[in-house]
Amino acid sequence: MPIALTAHPDHPTDAVRGISVDLRGDEEGVALAYHLDGDLDRIKLPEMGTLRREDRLWRSTCFEMFLRHGNVGYREYNFAPDGRWSAYRFGSYRHARSNLPNRCSIVTARVEDGYTLSARVMGQGLAGHDIGLSVIVEEQDGTKSFWAVKHPPGKADFHNEACFALSGDDY
Repeated sequence: MPIALTAHPDHPTDAVRGISVDLRGDEEGVALAYHLDGDLDRIKLPEMGTLRREDRLWRSTCFEMFLRHGNVGYREYNFAPDGRWSAYRFGSYRHARSNLPNRCSIVTARVEDGYTLSARVMGQGLAGHDIGLSVIVEEQDGTKSFWAVKHPPGKADFHNEACFALSGDDY
């Protein structure tokens, strides 16, 4: 069953009608399929290139997953439409960041009803984790909207505890 994301109320957009995520965990890892329904000509969605690590993907269109297991920090996975990715381990809220190894794949497609980015994170389970799913959408004019399962009060902040709104035991 697709998980619906909502736009942050401080950053409305009419370029995107909706975003949902299909999430599945199995013995090999985590599979995600982000579905964006919108006016694709208005959204920055560069063509797929070579899979490569890069920081600061949040500066443009970026699809994200956050995983937290207990109170021992959390992991962040970022996937860009052009094949760039990043993966980090945080010891606490936005602190003590270290890089995780490349264990992901990304496939993108323009489909009849919008755009899909599918990502696979190998060797990562969901059981026992709290999950946050989010997307940053940058439009051609530079306008950004911030999408998540749940937003904290105030500014958009996907690292906030309130964003870890799903239980990995359900997927």
